[in-house]
Amino acid sequence: RFSGEIADLSELRVAFRTWLVSIDLDHEDIHDILLATGEAVTNAIEHGHRDGVQPVDIAVTCARTTCTVVVSDYGRWMSQTAGPNDQQPPQRGRGIGLMNKLMDEVRFDRTSRGTVVTLHKALHQRHRRLDS
Repeated sequence: RFSGEIADLSELRVAFRTWLVSIDLDHEDIHDILLATGEAVTNAIEHGHRDGVQPVDIAVTCARTTCTVVVSDYGRWMSQTAGPNDQQPPQRGRGIGLMNKLMDEVRFDRTSRGTVVTLHKALHQRHRRLDS
């Protein structure tokens, strides 16, 4: 569980990177997973908690050939199809497209409890030293 404070995001990234390196993933996979997860968490913070700071849940499962990250917030945010032309300033609104480019599957599930973003990545063949 992440605090939901934008100021704590860099600490989360460092801890997540350290863990991904420790399980010996390919550097490109680490980059893609970190960047996509950072976008999902940032969206949860910026858009999912308009009524104040709330925690964001992050669950990660990496196996021999895949890695799945699930980011859950307790609010409602943007449309799954939001993009750079959806009333966003030019430097904003690219996170979903970036997640889609970096990951093999990106899914958004909206429930009465909040929004769940599932990021799925097929890992490169080298550095697949995970047992399951």
